[in-house]
Amino acid sequence: MGEITILPGRLVHRTRPINLFEEGETLFQHELVKELPPSSVWDLQNWRISGLDLVAGRKEERAFRIRAEQQQGNHLPAELPQAGRTNQLENAVRLTDWKSGNFFHWITEVVPKILIVKSKFHSFHILLPKRLWRVGFVRETFELLGLEPYLLGSGQTILVEHLIWIPDLSPTGNPRPEHLQDVRSFFRDELRPHIPDLPATERIWVSRRKARRRHILNEPLLEDWLRANDFEVICLEDFTMLQALGKLQSARVLAGPHGAGLTNMVFLEPESSIWEIRREGDRANNCFFSMASGLGLPYAFSEARGLFTHRNSPMWLSRERLVATSAFL
Repeated sequence: MGEITILPGRLVHRTRPINLFEEGETLFQHELVKELPPSSVWDLQNWRISGLDLVAGRKEERAFRIRAEQQQGNHLPAELPQAGRTNQLENAVRLTDWKSGNFFHWITEVVPKILIVKSKFHSFHILLPKRLWRVGFVRETFELLGLEPYLLGSGQTILVEHLIWIPDLSPTGNPRPEHLQDVRSFFRDELRPHIPDLPATERIWVSRRKARRRHILNEPLLEDWLRANDFEVICLEDFTMLQALGKLQSARVLAGPHGAGLTNMVFLEPESSIWEIRREGDRANNCFFSMASGLGLPYAFSEARGLFTHRNSPMWLSRERLVATSAFL
């Protein structure tokens, strides 16, 4: 009972962007070698858990961990059922938090946990907040895995005799390469018989024109160049995950602005390339660089000018920078 280490800490050495020169070193230097802490699960007994716990923010997550540490040290008495008020489960797993409704966090953080549950805790119910069940890619994941979650509303509480809590397996934005490869293997290999046969395109540009944040304002002015250079411009929110997998399985280049659409690189063949359009001077948002390196995908970037001071504001990408980066792909 208590905290159980399932993976040791390790150093991750990341592959440099293929178009990184001296002037861009400060964007990536701090990400080229990353120390990842050990990954743990918590084995908890007679634990009362609510729907709100499943979407916990950072503050609530710390409080949850303190409770777990107190039980591990025998400082927390076992929870008892409240007659007529609390449902009970024998075995369950908690693996979501406040970030889980975002596609990047779902694919890189939650799906690896579900695969662990499927292999090691297959008799356990996966607890899921009802609000997440309304998200298409969440429902589709469970359907593809042949699993049915136990749904909890925000106001619901249950008592679990044996709860496995899987917190973040790595710091946010720094997925473990082995977990990314497990996810890719599941989608590309295990689901191969179910992948729809969609028209193949070797170069895909993922547009964010339907998004409110980080879209490229002058993208319509660049589409003639993109199409002339064999890019198909698509909005991946128009696709289910299985359709996206079918669309991308033959792609050799996946390009587009920083955003959830680039998460679909997990569907690509090894050695396909990633081209990310980043806000000029952004040293913080390196999650897609980290993801590409973890999957063994060559990564290139272009910087676009942010139109306002907010980091999620629309961007303006010059044609000159577009053409210069394309030479590396």
